[in-house]
Amino acid sequence: MPSPRLLSPALLTLAAAAFAIGTAEFVIMGLLPLIAADLRVDLPSAGYLVSGYALGVVAGGPLLAGLMARLEEKRALSGLMLIFIVGNLACLLAPGLWSLLLARIFTAFCHASLIGAAAVMAARLAPAGMAGRAMALMFSGMTLANVLGVPAGTLIGQWAGWRASFAAVAALGFITLLLIRALLPTHTGDRTDGKPQAHLPGRVPPACSLSSLICCRRYPKSAACPRNSPAQPCCSAAWDWWRAAG
Repeated sequence: MPSPRLLSPALLTLAAAAFAIGTAEFVIMGLLPLIAADLRVDLPSAGYLVSGYALGVVAGGPLLAGLMARLEEKRALSGLMLIFIVGNLACLLAPGLWSLLLARIFTAFCHASLIGAAAVMAARLAPAGMAGRAMALMFSGMTLANVLGVPAGTLIGQWAGWRASFAAVAALGFITLLLIRALLPTHTGDRTDGKPQAHLPGRVPPACSLSSLICCRRYPKSAACPRNSPAQPCCSAAWDWWRAAG
């Protein structure tokens, strides 16, 4: 069980954002046969919707990370969640396979940046010495998405049609946006529970992906980041950030 010190409304809101993102990413798996039948395409062609989302994550992450780095974190998360909502509404209204594919790619643009920003904000909101646990709590939203969100979305699609699943995901995003606006502090230094804030170094450069942070958490700095490697500055920043996060 998570420590009661971690179960603050702000951290649970970040977990809810991860839940929404995870549900949107994976719910398509159970909807492919329904989409293929409704749009009169074969199943392999419908499978482009999975590949397209992955392409959107890869392309949108670096692009939006650079843009959102100039905003304070609450505003950045709100903007990314707005992209999420609009993208899922576009999926709901898509008349054909290729318009649905473009909508999925657009939706995926916010995925990497939102998860990365939420992880960093969770660490900054955590009580001192509990940043790693706060990030784990945030990522539990992705786990619950696979356990609860995806089966529920598939059930809705089988009962009311695949478009209803995207409507439900868009509604989930809208609720999460309201929670972000209501419960997250404007600045991560403005704690909501009166507890001491975790002391972390400045932002990790946007070019440093979340996978870099995880790699540097798992392996020693000398092993993960060869001294003469072109990636050494990025890995060093990620390593220092992780050490401070504990």
